[in-house]
Amino acid sequence: MLTALAVLFSISVSLLFYIELGYALLLWLITRFKQPVPSPLTDFEPTLTVLIAAHNEEKAISARLENVLAQGYPAKKLQVIVASDGSTDCTDEIVRSYSKWGILLVRAETHSGKISALRAAESAIQGEVVVFSDADSTLLPESLQKLARHFYNPLIGAVSGCELRPANNRQGKGRGEGLYNRIETLVKRLESKGCNQVLLHGGIFAMRRELLPFVPDHLTHDAIVPARLVLDGYRVAYEPEAISLEAYELDSRQDWHRRIRTVMQAYQSYIYVKEALNPFRAGFFAVQIWSHRFLRWFVLPLLLITLTSSLLLAQHSLVYLALAGLQVLVYMAAGVGLLLDRAGKRPAIFYFPFYFTYIHTAAFFALWLSWRGQKVSTWQPATRSGTS
Repeated sequence: MLTALAVLFSISVSLLFYIELGYALLLWLITRFKQPVPSPLTDFEPTLTVLIAAHNEEKAISARLENVLAQGYPAKKLQVIVASDGSTDCTDEIVRSYSKWGILLVRAETHSGKISALRAAESAIQGEVVVFSDADSTLLPESLQKLARHFYNPLIGAVSGCELRPANNRQGKGRGEGLYNRIETLVKRLESKGCNQVLLHGGIFAMRRELLPFVPDHLTHDAIVPARLVLDGYRVAYEPEAISLEAYELDSRQDWHRRIRTVMQAYQSYIYVKEALNPFRAGFFAVQIWSHRFLRWFVLPLLLITLTSSLLLAQHSLVYLALAGLQVLVYMAAGVGLLLDRAGKRPAIFYFPFYFTYIHTAAFFALWLSWRGQKVSTWQPATRSGTS
């Protein structure tokens, strides 16, 4: 029994190490020995269609359109389409006022969700490359050019940009989230150097028009597009200099629901293209999905196994007693971090343990909801800073 518990403890700790650090080390080793991907051509400018999903965005849509027009992409090569998802405010009227700048409104009469609205606009797309974006984001200068330049390579099927949220906003998650996001960005950079991106940023990514796949209404392009493209022999790249800023603020309840929705969509999307999970069909890309996505969603049960096994072994070994005590202290710090977060205070020593536990709890809860057959409800844009 003691041997079995020790083996269980070792396996869970090894998996946790691989999930949080080992996968990044594996990618780093691959980049040491794999031929580097050719650099994109800086002056390559295919025709672009920027496709913006919007639902009741009257407070943001004007600034969003101005932001796209200010990118400096050649006007003759740029088309902008707003896919209005049954908006009931003044969003549509504002978009129509920009028609003299060539901006097109495609309206879905019913509020059926983001994917449904985007699909309704697909027949109007004229560009060789489609850039997907949201009404609540702001592109940094030349982001369109930096996405487009990758498509000189005919093997590039899609390119993901980088989404950033200001770290010093009132409801922001501070240094705890910042550290975790820096690790995530490093993993994406390593994936792009030697492999493929397993997930696109929904607020800023580009792909070839002729490769647009069908996506069910309750799922997401973010996971399905990379899987389909890799299965068809294309590469999915990452462009860290193409940046979309998200300035909205989420309280804890909104952020919890956002994380649940995101993981549910990603999990159900991968199940929809389940052949991408098979290494014999998708090669190393399947290993990437399991490493970067699926295993991360099981961190919570691995943490519970690690704690339980070490507590049961503690009475027989000082080493396990020390390890169990250390885990208990970390979870106590997470509890303090939770209380401080509710009070609007986020010192890193308490917030990082809380944030780590919080995101993995949300991820596993999303899996549980998916296993129960629950699907993601109709898309609602997040409430932005200064709005009700």
